[in-house]
Amino acid sequence: MDVYRPAPTAGKAPPAVILVHGDGPPIFVARAGLDRPGLNETLDRFTDAAMMAGLDVELHNHADGRHAFDVLDPSPRSGEIIARSVEFLKSRLLS
Repeated sequence: MDVYRPAPTAGKAPPAVILVHGDGPPIFVARAGLDRPGLNETLDRFTDAAMMAGLDVELHNHADGRHAFDVLDPSPRSGEIIARSVEFLKSRLLS
């Protein structure tokens, strides 16, 4: 049975989790470049830790997007990220 546990550097690093036996689940991250700095710092640390742990991470940065850009900032980039997130979920949930 696969068991999740906090990364060994818990408390000093982000709350990333690693799968002790086998591979972790794929992770989709949508980042808003204009979000609160503290939130983006936490998200960046989590993403870095997940990639360093060898997890499958797909990162999309909306450099000009605010928090909730999917609702507040209708733009081609917002649409691209939303469409890709739906495809990501479909491919993982329907397989």
